Amino acid sequence: MSRKAVWNTGRAEYPSGARRLNYVTSMGELTKSFGLAMMGNVHMMEAAVQQSLDHWILTDQFDIVFLVLKLLKVCHAKREDLVLDVFDRVFERTGCFDLLFDDVVFGTSEFPSKERLEEIEWYLSAVSERTFTFQNEVVPLIDLPNVGWTLAAHAASKGRIAVLLLFLRYGANPDKAAALLSASPPSEVLRLILRAMPYPTSNILKIEPTLVLVPRLKHLCKIIVRNVLIKDIPKAIYDLPIPCELMEYLDLLKDF
Repeated sequence: MSRKAVWNTGRAEYPSGARRLNYVTSMGELTKSFGLAMMGNVHMMEAAVQQSLDHWILTDQFDIVFLVLKLLKVCHAKREDLVLDVFDRVFERTGCFDLLFDDVVFGTSEFPSKERLEEIEWYLSAVSERTFTFQNEVVPLIDLPNVGWTLAAHAASKGRIAVLLLFLRYGANPDKAAALLSASPPSEVLRLILRAMPYPTSNILKIEPTLVLVPRLKHLCKIIVRNVLIKDIPKAIYDLPIPCELMEYLDLLKDF
């Protein structure tokens, strides 16, 4: 992905070399910070995040970043700002977010564990409103291209159905998600993508040229509602005064 993408945070940005890193190499100090953070010490939680990111940059051991994200989730810390800090630093260093989703999108396992899917959904709920300027266009984090394609496109092309569903539920562009599909994709992948778009697009018709699909009015209404709520889906869907079954329909979890 081009490094010309710039995150729109509304906060200070750090050009190359402008941030002074206070590297922490002692795992003992990291462990202490994590322990105090687990006990609810807010300042230690912030320190654990900063120290973990610095440790990753110094050692290239990315597992420490996963560890700090687990810490934030396990502590039930409503600190979306810290999750965003992690994502910003990962992007600042790598130019993309592949490392955060590598195992479930590019890894060898087609079926991530329930725990891992819950972690990914938790990430997405914290960062879904983050936008980037890429090639003079403002795009949400979830649609930021890497090597020309979005994470949802990579997930779809590899048949990672559970991950694709998560990306689509959190607003991934379904047409972009179909960009890498080849002939005869898994039927479930095709069904999920069609569930999220109003009409079959060129990316769909190129692999299914005989597909004739006249959408029902309720399907078109679903897409309109999702587009209206796009900056805060799926959370905003569950704030609507409608039956639970209809909420799940709007959230792409079921068809009628």
